[in-house]
Amino acid sequence: MPAPSSKKPTALRVLDAAEDLFAERGYAATSLGDVADRVGVRQPSLYNHFKSKQHLYECVLERLLDPFLEMMEAVVLDVGKHERSEKLIAEIMNHAVQQPNVARLIQHAVLTGDTQMDLIVERWLEPVVERGQVLLEAVPEVDGAEEAAEFSARVVMAFNSLMLGYVTLAPLHKRLLGIEPLEPQSTQRHIDLLVRFWAALWNHSPESSQGTEIHLSF
Repeated sequence: MPAPSSKKPTALRVLDAAEDLFAERGYAATSLGDVADRVGVRQPSLYNHFKSKQHLYECVLERLLDPFLEMMEAVVLDVGKHERSEKLIAEIMNHAVQQPNVARLIQHAVLTGDTQMDLIVERWLEPVVERGQVLLEAVPEVDGAEEAAEFSARVVMAFNSLMLGYVTLAPLHKRLLGIEPLEPQSTQRHIDLLVRFWAALWNHSPESSQGTEIHLSF
């Protein structure tokens, strides 16, 4: 893979290269030397911009994952309007497809199960889930606190799988089904499906479903 464009500031070139390498290999298998080689600079020069590999990794994650928090925050301020939630689904899915390294970095962290997964969960995913809980509280009532907690957990798992899994398994589905999942038209069809799932939680069918309701139970 060629080095990132030299027209960018060095710090951005380093971030771009590190993001790709962490997504391709994971944290443990990527060295600062690898990053320097891809950027086309000497390794010591990286310390002019980032204190350590861990610091560089956190900056990569911040750039990729902060937008998810911002999207969720915007919707929470407008809580109770599930139409806005449906728009959020499209925004998150499009961001995940346009920035596929998000899903790949999370996948690597999960598979290795090291402290990098703890970092991702504590600093980004838990806050995202907390904001999502506000949206789920507006879904028609589920009887009992224990059932409500189970319901919320299942919804989080389902949407994580349907969004992040969609990106990480794209090469498999292209080979298996002959579909290019990351093309805009294919992504939009997946978004339409996710919106129908969300609408089913409200016992509401959007216009795109042509009046066919989907009833989900957990």
